[in-house]
This record gives sequence, structure tokens and C-alpha cells, in this order.
Amino acid sequence: MDGIEIKNGKIRVSLNGQRWTVAGNATKTHINQVSRLRTQLKNRLNYGEYFDDLLLEIFGKGKEKQSETLGYFAQHFFDIVAPEHIADSTLRGYLSAYNTHWLGFDNKPIHKLKLTELQRHLAKKSLTKKTQKNVISVLSMIIDCAVPQTIPINILTPWRVKRSKSDEEQKPDPYSANERDQLLFQLKNQDYASWRYFNHGFGSGMRTGELLGSEYQHYEKPFFIVNQEVVRRKLEHYTKTTKSGDEGRRLILAKFTMNMLDDTGTGFIHTNTQGNMCRDADYFMKHWKLAHEATGIRQRKKLYPWRSTYITMLVDGGMKPVDVAAFSGNSIEMIQKHYYKRIENLDRDVLLVKEVHKALGMPGGKVRVVK
Repeated sequence: MDGIEIKNGKIRVSLNGQRWTVAGNATKTHINQVSRLRTQLKNRLNYGEYFDDLLLEIFGKGKEKQSETLGYFAQHFFDIVAPEHIADSTLRGYLSAYNTHWLGFDNKPIHKLKLTELQRHLAKKSLTKKTQKNVISVLSMIIDCAVPQTIPINILTPWRVKRSKSDEEQKPDPYSANERDQLLFQLKNQDYASWRYFNHGFGSGMRTGELLGSEYQHYEKPFFIVNQEVVRRKLEHYTKTTKSGDEGRRLILAKFTMNMLDDTGTGFIHTNTQGNMCRDADYFMKHWKLAHEATGIRQRKKLYPWRSTYITMLVDGGMKPVDVAAFSGNSIEMIQKHYYKRIENLDRDVLLVKEVHKALGMPGGKVRVVK
């Protein structure tokens, strides 16, 4: 029925951008009754009557408040607004941030939220300035859904969080080819399973969860299909940038990784001692640290630095941003911002000349004259 949704055994009604839950179970008789009431409400609204007054009169005392809570607008944001323009992985992060930090305000009418109250609540948590900014941003997008129909302005607009230098986003800090090779050599002699894991990482630029979730069936020499990952120790059939059921992204593996995977097996590529999927990378990271200590190579602090090494080498090799972004599973804007800045003021012109000359080619061989 138009504007009627059944969720968790309850009837949810939507009209004119407003949504609310009706008391009682979703029986056939009740659904038909609610549908008639919604039609009545819609018709009277068309004659210019006030929404909240009508909602109270037709659906009963307190129903107008249900359509004004923060939780209502959060549900509206996550179900209706966000999926249209926000990637699944980002949306999952937003939902986690809301449930972790703002769920306590779920039943509070949105017009009764106070900026000082929200600020005090967040100040009690030990969060970095960057995390605070992200958490506030999620709440602000939710409150925006209520403007101007329910509240005149977004009360979070004046809330600014200054980020300290320690919170600033780190620039790529890749390993050199020589450092990479030294680490892989040490790992191969130190622990074979860890060598396979980081060989795969350096040769594909895959994230930790993607490496853990990779299977031999995803290897199509020289390509590797990335369409699942391990999240919180559970295998999920999506990645940070793909939805469940998507074909996934296709990247080209380094030759040294193909040589390793040519000894094709079945099932998961990286397994635990029982031959099952690894649910975390703790064991591998332990040997990663030991390999740095043994070689004296500086261990990078950035998250999965083998990934930034893969991306940097593609960029330095002259690959176009659109291809680097496709292989790495990032936006073109992010790749240009963080990686192409490294060379744009150095040898960028030289690289462009080489690319143009290579693309245009040189005349050669016999020329057939067309009469």
C-alpha cells in the first residue's frame, strides 16, 4: 500500500516527508484501517490544515511526537536519504558511529536537543579530534533531515572541532622496492605463512580484511577479483567499496605474487593452523614486526603500508589516476590528492612528455601510398 511499510511486525507510515510508527500489531484489518486514516490525513492536508494537529487528532495522542524524535530522523537518514549518494562501507561506518555515540538520544524529540548537552556528552568520551569531527558530522547530517519542516535550523552548525597536528591525516609513507624485497626475504626465512600474506599484500595493495577473505577462486591470472572481506572476524560478501552481490573490483597482481599463487590450491589463500579462514591478522603482524627488527627497516605507522607501497609504485610508473583508483578501490580524487601530489612538482612534465610520445608513437616501416 502507498505510504505503508511493515517493519519488525509494526506498521510504519510515511507522508509528506514525515514517517512514524503506529501502535499495535500489523494485522490485515489494522493495516487497512491505517491506510484509510492516512488517506484521510492526506486529503485534509491538501486543504491546508496543520500536520501535527491532524496527526494528533487522527492517529492518537503522542503520535506527532514519534515523528519528531532523533531516532525517527536517524532511521529516515539511513533508510532513505543516505543510500542514494553514500557508499555502503561509509554508510556502515556512519551507522556504527550513531549507535555507539548518539543512541542514548534516540527517543528525544529533535526540537528539544541542546547543543551544550550534546557537547558535554561527547566530551566525556576519549576520542581523537578526527573521530569527534566524524561523529559530529554523522549527527549533523541526520539533523539536517529535520530542517526546515520540524526545526528551523541545524543546532550543530556552530560546533567546530579544531584538529591538532597529531590528528592530521598522514601522507603516504611507502617502502622502497629494496626495503620491500628485504622484508619479504626475511619473512620467507622466518615464517612461510607470513611471507605469503605480505607477498600478497605488496603485490596487490589489498586491505587487511580483503587479504584475509581472499580465495583461490578469485585468482584469474594475472588478475585478482576482490569482492569480499573479513570484518570483525566475520566473512562478509562485500568490501569497503562494493556491495554484496557485486562482481567486485579487478586488479593486476605483481609478478612475484603470481609466482606464489601459481601453486594453486583451493579454498582460502591465507589459513590458520586448522586450514580454515584466518579471522584476524594478529599472527602475521607479529612476524611483520619481527621482520623489521631483524632487518633494521623503519616500520611504517600508516595503516597497511604495503597498500600505499603498491599504489605509489603504480603512480611512479606513470599509470593514470583512473586506473590506479580502480585497482586500489579508492576514488580518483583521493588518489590524486594523496599520491600524485608527490610528483606533480618534480618530474610530472617529463612523465607527461613520455606518455604523450608513447601514445602517439613513431612512424616506421613502409608507407603505402593511397592513390
